[in-house]
Amino acid sequence: MYNPKHSTPRRPGRPLSSRKALFALVSVLVLVFAAVGVTVAYLQTQTDPLKNEFTPAKVSCEVEETFDGNVKSNVFIQNTGDTDAFIRVAIVANWVQTGENSSVTSVYAQQPVLDVDYTLTLADDVNEKWLKDSNGFYYYQDAVQPNEVTAILIEECKPIAGKAPAGYTLAVEIVASAIQASPETVAEEYWHISVENGEIISVQPSREVGNE
Repeated sequence: MYNPKHSTPRRPGRPLSSRKALFALVSVLVLVFAAVGVTVAYLQTQTDPLKNEFTPAKVSCEVEETFDGNVKSNVFIQNTGDTDAFIRVAIVANWVQTGENSSVTSVYAQQPVLDVDYTLTLADDVNEKWLKDSNGFYYYQDAVQPNEVTAILIEECKPIAGKAPAGYTLAVEIVASAIQASPETVAEEYWHISVENGEIISVQPSREVGNE
């Protein structure tokens, strides 16, 4: 016979099936949020930082000339860099002995004298394009754009016959250098020149340009 004293009374509340459904829903939500969290973390760890890489400007130049026997002519300078540049040139003459591959093996102690040992003819319009300082540097007044060239500096240079010391020949070297044209203060500071509106207007110390 059924004895109510030994039965466990059901407590009031939600039905069992409702609690199971709620538990299942919560479990699903937890799994969804966990999956989203893993995805976000994955995306964050896989994203590379943005890098801004700047390539510095290249400043360089090259001497262009025609050389026929012992005569050098049509000397000008090309800007071989990738930015506008000011260009200056030094003309260095020496008596030299050469060996294999025309390499210099000896330099005579006394330098050749202009108009005594060799002649140097500058371009007719040199005073319009170039400035010369007392140290012998010629400065091209305009900033030269990449791959562009200066006006001709030297029309012709050649030795005077019978002046070379025994065993030596004349070597006239054109030494060109370039410096960035912008900002203008860079050239002014390092070359001790004055620049205005992209043009060299004076050199220090300076003197008149002319044929030597």
